[in-house]
Amino acid sequence: METILWIGDEAPPAVRESINGSWRLASIAAPIVLKELPGDACLAVIDGRRGDAAAATRQLQTAGIVPVVLGAVEPKANSEFPVLYVNENVTAEELRARLETAAELAPLIRRMHNGLIQAELLTKEASRTANEIAEEMQIAQQLQQDFLPRSLPRVGPVHFGVRYMAAGFVSGDIYDVTRLDETHVGFYVADAVGHGMPAALMTMFIKKALQTKRISGNTYEIIPPNEALAQLNADLHRQKLSMCEFCTVVYGVIDTESLVCTVSRAGHPPPIWMHADGSHETVNMLGSLLGIIEQAQFECRTLQLAPGDRLLVYSDGAEDVICGKGRSRTMTMESFIAPITTLDREDLLARLTFSVPAAGADDDVTLLLLDVDMPPLRISK
Repeated sequence: METILWIGDEAPPAVRESINGSWRLASIAAPIVLKELPGDACLAVIDGRRGDAAAATRQLQTAGIVPVVLGAVEPKANSEFPVLYVNENVTAEELRARLETAAELAPLIRRMHNGLIQAELLTKEASRTANEIAEEMQIAQQLQQDFLPRSLPRVGPVHFGVRYMAAGFVSGDIYDVTRLDETHVGFYVADAVGHGMPAALMTMFIKKALQTKRISGNTYEIIPPNEALAQLNADLHRQKLSMCEFCTVVYGVIDTESLVCTVSRAGHPPPIWMHADGSHETVNMLGSLLGIIEQAQFECRTLQLAPGDRLLVYSDGAEDVICGKGRSRTMTMESFIAPITTLDREDLLARLTFSVPAAGADDDVTLLLLDVDMPPLRISK
């Protein structure tokens, strides 16, 4: 059982009730002495009304402990290391959910934060060789790869295919396909604005922070994509990450029995819906970049897919490679897709990524293809 720190006078009831049974609670008086903190402390809840709350937050960040600031109106300074800001009127149940997410994310943040520190030191240590630098970046690359799905679920007639190519050691793109229950599958492609380690850290936050279900006792509710993006947007806005603040996402949920697919997007290239007869259409929805407007709302589209239909979700890096960038753009994704919609899944993905240079593109490239099987032919006797 890990320890959660309370930085303040007496912990309020919501804090005590949210922690009860899952973690040990240790109250720490200011000023904080880092070497005296419990070694198993995974995160800390700080009374945001204290005058030394900002200083305590910085100390905890230095120690690799995720700060959760309770009751702070707005952070006074940005940080590349995540800080979770929670309203002082939060219920114990809501706070517990936030703490569970932060506790899951804490080991990754510590590892990525240490990686960032090490990367900064590398630039100051001229004696380090290029091979040593490459080795450490490969470790970061492997860490990020570990958060991608090892296999894509096939549920009923619904298949998925993917092409994922990072421009460097680590990527600002991330995707996931997750079985939500016996008949529902959630899927998304996200693209953090920027490159390198800050963008990679943002993708890890997205992976852990995107909420797909509400669980209450023995029941659950699948969260609609537009509500899931709204919650993720609010969480990102509160983090105030100075080095990588924004991202784009397309998130969808498909019922594999009815083939009803609900989709929302946030500043991301619109998906392309390919029909079994070879026609196609762009699925446009309103939705701004995540992390800009705290109370942003996102439109949700409902698509009734049919056997033989496909839905293509892709990052802007894929669009740049396929269609060209800026003035050199020679076509649209829709015009490129038009003559190849009837190819089988793997051939279609191969054609879409044929233009990616062997040495890698300038930006990360991700394509996720949802594919609905055609029913088998019945031969009458």
